Amino acid sequence: MSRLKTLIDSINYNWQQKDWRKFTFSTKDVEEMLYTFTEKAGHQKGLLNAITKETKEETIIEI
Repeated sequence: MSRLKTLIDSINYNWQQKDWRKFTFSTKDVEEMLYTFTEKAGHQKGLLNAITKETKEETIIEI
C-alpha cells in the first residue's frame, strides 16, 4: 500500500469525529502562514501592476 493511500485512509471527515456536531476551528496555528501568503500575493500583484501589458502577458505565459 502506498504511503499516500495510507495517509488518505487515516484522514477522517468532520462527521466521522465523535464530537462533530461541536466542530470548532481556530486559525491560530496557520495565522502566520496566512499573513505571509497575503503579503507575498500583494507584493506580486504590485509587481504585475507596474509592468507593461506585453511583459505581463509574457510573464504569465512563462509561469
